[in-house]
Amino acid sequence: DLIADGLDVVIRVGALQDSSLFSRRLGAMPMVVCAAKSYLTQYGIPEKPADLSSHSWLEYSVRPDNEFELI
Repeated sequence: DLIADGLDVVIRVGALQDSSLFSRRLGAMPMVVCAAKSYLTQYGIPEKPADLSSHSWLEYSVRPDNEFELI
């Protein structure tokens, strides 16, 4: 609870959940797909987005559905 904690300003990544709060966009957070050279050497370089299904990967998403589209 921001008010109970005595906070005046908070920086949040993602959607505002409490409609009684005010927000201002500070910037964009682009999504990137990257890999270590050693990982690619061991497991190969994906040629197309569908190839990612056979790779191990971590995802951080602020979207409620935890999905993003590769284009």
